[in-house]
Order: sequence, then C-alpha cells, then structure tokens
Amino acid sequence: MKKTNQHGFGFVVVLLAIVVIGVVAFGTVRVMGNNKTSLADGTTVLSKAKVPAKVTNAAELQKASQALDETPVDSGVNPDQLDNDLNALL
Repeated sequence: MKKTNQHGFGFVVVLLAIVVIGVVAFGTVRVMGNNKTSLADGTTVLSKAKVPAKVTNAAELQKASQALDETPVDSGVNPDQLDNDLNALL
C-alpha cells in the first residue's frame, strides 16, 4: 500500500515558518525605527555637554558634575508621544 504520488505536508510548515519570520522581522524593524531619538542638530547629549575627557582632581569633578546637571537629557522627547506611550502601557 505504498502510494508514489503522495505529496507531503512539509511545504505548509516551511511556508508558515517564512511568514512568521517575516512578521517578526517587520515588527523588529518598525520598533527599532520608532525608538531612534536624537537632538535637533544631530549631536548626542554627551557631546553637547562640556565634560572633560578625564577627571583628575576635585575641580574637574565639580566642573563635570555641573556640566552634566546643565545638560538637557530630554530634549529629543516628544511629550505627546511619551504620554501616548505611557497610556498604552497602562
């Protein structure tokens, strides 16, 4: 009772796996694209701060602390989008 013209079920599994991988990849690209934040002029927050590269004494430490305190860390955040994201989490 061996039929030689039977076609397997394997192509359905392969097709389903390709669809699932495509959906996951598409979702990943969308999430990664939406999470990019930058400052208006394209520089990073740390490069805008006047922080010394190496701190060797207390005066430099104080200067670095003051520069970091004055750095606007949320300048790339859209408040409306943040509110929408937070409400979506709740």
